[in-house]
Amino acid sequence: MPIEAQFAPIYGIVLYDFNHDNFLDIAYCGNYYNREVETSRSDAGIGGILLNNHKLEFKAVPFNQTGIKANEDAREMKFMRNKLANYLVIANNNKPIQINYINPKS
Repeated sequence: MPIEAQFAPIYGIVLYDFNHDNFLDIAYCGNYYNREVETSRSDAGIGGILLNNHKLEFKAVPFNQTGIKANEDAREMKFMRNKLANYLVIANNNKPIQINYINPKS
């Protein structure tokens, strides 16, 4: 797993073919704020997308290319689709949900 996916605990994972190459990629979110007093919170994660290189190895896509930033105390991530678009929905602990638009296949 790329180092970018190891900065904080991961709580939400979605498998989806983001780059339309017929291989499943990974979107993830996490962090953990509610720690004991003597333990600092795990808040270094910003979530992200890991692209499958067809050998069951994954490469992190930089935030400036995905536009997906899950830097809150994220607890869950789901893929949603309607007739107009696809979305990644991120549920944050004690914060509003985030809705991220995913470009449909061209």
